[in-house]
Amino acid sequence: MSDPFTKIEKEKGVTLEYLKILKDYNYPVIVSTKSDQVIGKDYLGVINGSNIYIRFSTTIVSPHLREKIDRGCPPLADIGFAASVLANENIPVCFRFQPIIPGHEKSFDEVFEVAKKANVKHISAEYLKCPIDANRNFGKSLANDLGKNPIEYYKELGAERYGREYMLPLRYRAPWLIEFANKARDNGVTFGFADNDLLLHSDGQSCCSASDLYLKKASFFNANIVALAKSKQYGDLIYFSDYLSRWIPESSVSTYLNSTARLRSLNFEESQWLQYLREMWLGQYGVFRPDYFDGLEKTKKVDLNGLPVYVKRKSDFVNRLETSAASSGYLERKVQLN
Repeated sequence: MSDPFTKIEKEKGVTLEYLKILKDYNYPVIVSTKSDQVIGKDYLGVINGSNIYIRFSTTIVSPHLREKIDRGCPPLADIGFAASVLANENIPVCFRFQPIIPGHEKSFDEVFEVAKKANVKHISAEYLKCPIDANRNFGKSLANDLGKNPIEYYKELGAERYGREYMLPLRYRAPWLIEFANKARDNGVTFGFADNDLLLHSDGQSCCSASDLYLKKASFFNANIVALAKSKQYGDLIYFSDYLSRWIPESSVSTYLNSTARLRSLNFEESQWLQYLREMWLGQYGVFRPDYFDGLEKTKKVDLNGLPVYVKRKSDFVNRLETSAASSGYLERKVQLN
């Protein structure tokens, strides 16, 4: 459930009714929210004993800007209190630090302390991506903080455009994210790298949320490049056939998309699906071909159909992460626990 605690929820209680049904069937559910309404008496009574994982989202930004950026959201202290209440009921809680505003990374410590005191199980972190219409659509406070020209500000930091967004280069993000990950793991908190290119390095097997570690009897969609790569060892080759062996759709994709989706509405047959997936593999449709992800590299090999073969390597980012973790003692403690 994404942002299920809206103003209308206070009147209609639709989310509450759904949560009751999900509890009846012990159905695993993730609730992503910026609201502390989740600990209201009625909700807490239903959530207690449910197969549920609560994820609070908050922006990493200097305290004096938080209220202006996270408009309409409860104060950070209230979110921390809500997380503590849930944790005391043995309900797993995650803090999603998203977005991280460049230039405000030192505010991580303040928010992490709130999470640590609340016995949060997991932290995920993702930098702000700058949409191509940011100069027009960003709120005044955020735009002013980014020099009144967010796109130019991002370009000055070395950002490159991917699709409809500008993303900060890894050389900017890496030192901060490595520091955040080590701080979390040193305190017994699992960590997820929520930037798309770093998803392979997150704890757990389910994207960046580690929900597979905290939900019971839950299945997760693994017919994607990240899940495929996570199943491989360093040095393993990755073939297009590996990708297809996990799952291939049988029905039209337009069944699951609305009229504003960018993907053209087609009545896909299997051959058309294969063509679409091949285009993704080659980077001809979107940016997420395998070597977009840190740790995957394109080899000079091709398969029997002429499609490129990729390989999983230990990247410079992982080497830096492991070196930093070793100096903090995290790797030694991890070996002892295993």
